[in-house]
Amino acid sequence: MPNRDVPVDSPLLLACRDLARAMDLFDEAACSVLGLGRSDLRALNLLEHGPLGASTLAHQLALTRPAVTALVDRLVAGGYVARVAVPGDRRATAVELRPATWQAFARVYRPLGEQVWSATVGLTESE
Repeated sequence: MPNRDVPVDSPLLLACRDLARAMDLFDEAACSVLGLGRSDLRALNLLEHGPLGASTLAHQLALTRPAVTALVDRLVAGGYVARVAVPGDRRATAVELRPATWQAFARVYRPLGEQVWSATVGLTESE
């Protein structure tokens, strides 16, 4: 990757930092609405793509296995996830989202999606 001197005050970098701050604030609000901690929400966001094992969650979240066990226990108790058997491995379990989680996500994320859709629906591919 070429080393380019990009000014830290370039409009693109400023916009990226603004977006990152806005998403951070949005995540805080989502946690508040859902009654979750940040690591809990990050785990749920990872599980949107399908079931994961505890080791994978630990790696992706940069948490220890005991911390992930406690996190999953909280999410199971809250009705957000379920532990499920892994096909072909009688000893292994994975964690998957429960249908109620998708409904909770709809309450939180749908307004954002609608705003993004309305802001971009008329744009051409090149725009």
